[in-house]
Amino acid sequence: LDAPWPTDIVIPNFGPGYIYSDALLVHGFLNTKGKFEHLTLAFPPQFPHAAFVLEQMQKWQFRPAVLDGQPTEVEVLLIIPEAGD
Repeated sequence: LDAPWPTDIVIPNFGPGYIYSDALLVHGFLNTKGKFEHLTLAFPPQFPHAAFVLEQMQKWQFRPAVLDGQPTEVEVLLIIPEAGD
């Protein structure tokens, strides 16, 4: 499996304390076109800005994962750390 690689990422500008956790965990799938599908926020529970974060991540574009020369869907778990001071 050749891993996917980001080609275009939109990073929301979170200030310190915005996340109120060490990181966000986002679960979903990366399809054969290099786009996210079925994204959900895995942690922290009831994060008030989850919809905004997931909406921004829909703008991301990847070179898809490749298996035996063919693009393939992969499951992803992304860790987005809180911005430092």
